[in-house]
Amino acid sequence: MTTLQRLMAAFTIVVGTWASARGADFSFVAPSGQTVYCNVVADGVELTFPGDAAVPVAGWYGYSKPEGLLVLPPAVEYLGVERTVVAVGAFAFYGCDGLTGVRFASGLRKVGASAFRGCTGLVSASFPATLDSLLSRPFYGCTSLSDMTVMRSTPPAVNTVTFDGLDLAAVTLHVACGAVDAYAGVAPWNGFGSVSDADCSVSLTVAANYGYRGSVSGGGDYAVGASAEVSATPAPGFFFACWSDGDTLNPRQLVVEGETWLTAMFFPCVHDTLTLLLPVHDTVTVADSARFTLAVGSSNPQLGLGVGSCRVPGGTEVEICALPAGAASFLGWDDGSLDNPRRVAVGSDTSFTALFLASAAVADVADASRVWASGGRVCVDCPAGLGVVVYDLEGRCLASWRSDGSVQRFAPPREGVYAVRVGDGTAHFVMVTH
Repeated sequence: MTTLQRLMAAFTIVVGTWASARGADFSFVAPSGQTVYCNVVADGVELTFPGDAAVPVAGWYGYSKPEGLLVLPPAVEYLGVERTVVAVGAFAFYGCDGLTGVRFASGLRKVGASAFRGCTGLVSASFPATLDSLLSRPFYGCTSLSDMTVMRSTPPAVNTVTFDGLDLAAVTLHVACGAVDAYAGVAPWNGFGSVSDADCSVSLTVAANYGYRGSVSGGGDYAVGASAEVSATPAPGFFFACWSDGDTLNPRQLVVEGETWLTAMFFPCVHDTLTLLLPVHDTVTVADSARFTLAVGSSNPQLGLGVGSCRVPGGTEVEICALPAGAASFLGWDDGSLDNPRRVAVGSDTSFTALFLASAAVADVADASRVWASGGRVCVDCPAGLGVVVYDLEGRCLASWRSDGSVQRFAPPREGVYAVRVGDGTAHFVMVTH
């Protein structure tokens, strides 16, 4: 056998140990600006190198390797379908020496063999709580790696060579809050230079149902267990009804236990001719004794909310609304009215209760449907044949269609919270931003 033949034979043996790419199915631009390549798999997409080549390094010939901090989204759209980023394929970022950091969103479950092999400039890598496994040598040759974050509360599955080629003692490992012992007590995770809690802050997001109706404050990042104050200030002509969880306190104190999203529900206030000169929110010119309380409740807060509670001058007309949630239907008000939303005149202390009914028949439909907001649009993925209706939070129907089984989208006229009803009585609430 000649020297050339021996080299070719050795080359063939090495190539046989590498995953052979079939060429990327499509590419997308990550939020951080780099072009990333994907193959479609059964449960989402798997990141890969772009070229149709057996040798990973050759797969980047003619393409720009990602550089800098790469931030991946939880899902990408391909052929009209939103697909979760579930895996980093074998050798996906092989030799991307200009890559300094990677940050993956929830949904990622697997990091393939040699995924970041030879990424000599990689300093940090962050993986979500959904990560299930790290295969063989994903960080081989990552000589600059000094910081890794794994937000799973128990260590992901690894094998005996997962961390081969990586100087573990030089890497700081950050894990989910309260999970230090779970990692520090088991090999090979206890081989990292140190194991500590990741940033244990959580987000409190505060928004208005419609930005032009009022403003909010108090949102931000808080340590778990910290106290926060949120407040809602209505614009002229509107009133604050309640928060999206039904609480009517304003300002409101709460303890932040986890990721929290509160929406301030603002509604229009209509005055009759006798009270035009009595601003609803003018506590100086309107004595409290001249005000009356309107209490709007729910027959079952788990099934829906009655919104519109307020304290206003006598004779004021305000708009109240019933918002069914989950597998529930609005039956009417306790005084027999079926109007939703409805305007009521407040001439004395008054109460109304929204009546809701659970519907087990639509629970499976709810489980089989996904509703989310993306790019200023409401996105709906549900079985073919189901009716879809989009409402604003005043109960007005903005759009309706019958699903064909694909992901369908609707662009509301403005930012805000919208109710999306799928099938018979199932509602989802989404916040649309531009």
